Amino acid sequence: MQNFLTKFLIHSIDTNMDTGDKEIHLLDKTGKEPSIAVLKKIFTCLRKNNVNRSDLVVKYGPKVIQQSKELELFAITEQVCIAALCVGNTSLVDSCINKLLAQFPNSVRVKKLVGMQKEMNKDFTAALEIYDSILVTAPADLGVIKRKICVYKASCEKSKAIKLLLDILNAAVPTPAAVPGGDAVAKDGEKTPSVPEVKFSPTLALAVSDLSSWVELAELYTENGDYSEAVYCVEECIMLDPHNAWYHVKAADLYYSIGGIDAYIRARKHYTMALNFQSCKHNKRGLFGMIYACRNIITCLDTLKSSSSGSSSSGTSSSGSSSSSGSESDPTTVAVVDYDLERELTVALLKYAQKEMLALTAVSVSASQGGIKATGSDKGKSDVPMSQLLQTIVF
Repeated sequence: MQNFLTKFLIHSIDTNMDTGDKEIHLLDKTGKEPSIAVLKKIFTCLRKNNVNRSDLVVKYGPKVIQQSKELELFAITEQVCIAALCVGNTSLVDSCINKLLAQFPNSVRVKKLVGMQKEMNKDFTAALEIYDSILVTAPADLGVIKRKICVYKASCEKSKAIKLLLDILNAAVPTPAAVPGGDAVAKDGEKTPSVPEVKFSPTLALAVSDLSSWVELAELYTENGDYSEAVYCVEECIMLDPHNAWYHVKAADLYYSIGGIDAYIRARKHYTMALNFQSCKHNKRGLFGMIYACRNIITCLDTLKSSSSGSSSSGTSSSGSSSSSGSESDPTTVAVVDYDLERELTVALLKYAQKEMLALTAVSVSASQGGIKATGSDKGKSDVPMSQLLQTIVF
């Protein structure tokens, strides 16, 4: 039975949502629909493993509810209700909520389901009223707060959603006003009035490490064009999950959107880390980003070198023979050395990314479309493995 459930979950993750119960028939050797006992175990596995198969739960949910005992009835009913909300089955939602309200009229979880029902019906004002009434008695309920954020997004009030997310993350950090005593102490020793807006809660202290909150805030800032704020949020995600390639790609995309030589170099670093944590075969977005970032870096470096060489030549002609004996280092020389090192690393990364891209696409790129051409100093250099390139890049 455990092997059957494991295979079922694999099929559930890898298949599309519109396949219905095709996986069950494929896994059931007899060709019959699974029994109620098997369906209950499948529903339990879906809940524990956070697998979203709303179509499957809605199709078999009513049959499982009818033949469930009271001990497991309400957990399955709640699961079926959430699945029906996802697919928009209003009749099944009403039936499940009525059963839950009859048994738990004052339950916060049931009230949240009622609020989600209002959201499905586009009654955002009623949904906010329900969520606000819940937060009066349970102000640290992150699930309800996130539902309010969803309401603000659905009603095109992104500024309110951003403010609510910032309030959550700010309330997760204790401020001087939240310390026992009530007032913050100024530098001169006098007490300043407390700040009632920020209310520290031990439960909300977990929000600062909530990845979903940071990701949602980054998405909202990105939609508003605030790339610098979005980068900060994504970097918080990287601190919480540093080996996640998606966060590195997201940060690199934002730095690339900001533009400029410094931003392009930071984008290159994050693209490199993303390709280190996830192979090029499964991370083509990072590979494309690496190519474009390296091309822009080389273009910027060549522009800076040409401008610096022009200014240095004019400065040298005006200074004449009054140069020092050479005991002090020339800042122009240092800049050229930094340029050479940076360009050498960027060219190596670009050649690596182009080679991987050609291997994946199996398409020959002509010299005119190949981007940066190898200069005399670049020709004859062997390809550097990614592991050695990473040792050169320091955050």
